Amino acid sequence: MLLWLSPKRDAHGAMRHIRRAVKKGGFWVVDVDITGYFNNFPHEKLMALVEQRISDRRILKLIRKSTVMHKKEEHRKAG
Repeated sequence: MLLWLSPKRDAHGAMRHIRRAVKKGGFWVVDVDITGYFNNFPHEKLMALVEQRISDRRILKLIRKSTVMHKKEEHRKAG
């Protein structure tokens, strides 16, 4: 079962869902916050993996630009 919060799903609904799952015998609840994950992600390793699947250099260039823009935006927000 996968449960996440989004604009259409609130915390109260999530708790109701968890309570029902526990009553049915479920016992795993995992809370993960990945807010800063991609800020510290090794982008070059990711690109090496992506390049194994995608050979179109134009697409790879777009992916690289998007990760560079994301890094610059995060740096701007932090500074």
